[in-house]
Amino acid sequence: MIYKCAAPLQVNERGMEVIDHGTALFPISCFTGEVAEDPVLLHWHEDWELVEVLRGTVNVSVEGHLCRLEAGQGIFLNALAPHSLTGEEPGRPALTGAGAPC
Repeated sequence: MIYKCAAPLQVNERGMEVIDHGTALFPISCFTGEVAEDPVLLHWHEDWELVEVLRGTVNVSVEGHLCRLEAGQGIFLNALAPHSLTGEEPGRPALTGAGAPC
């Protein structure tokens, strides 16, 4: 099942995302979202994450380093790495992501 990214992102006082990714039998979740309208604010989690840009341009900040991704490109985000995602063109950037516990 593919879920829509929740906006606003739910984090605790330490900036850790507080959403369960998957189930015990299938510990992976897939998400899709429009990051130009709903930026993914700085957060981290105990799961790895794989992000692919479907259209438009997405700026990914990982541990303070900025990476600009265009449609067809992706990035692997390691567990515990603080990251955020923003889109440059409202109505255009879309991404898909998957994560699973380490």
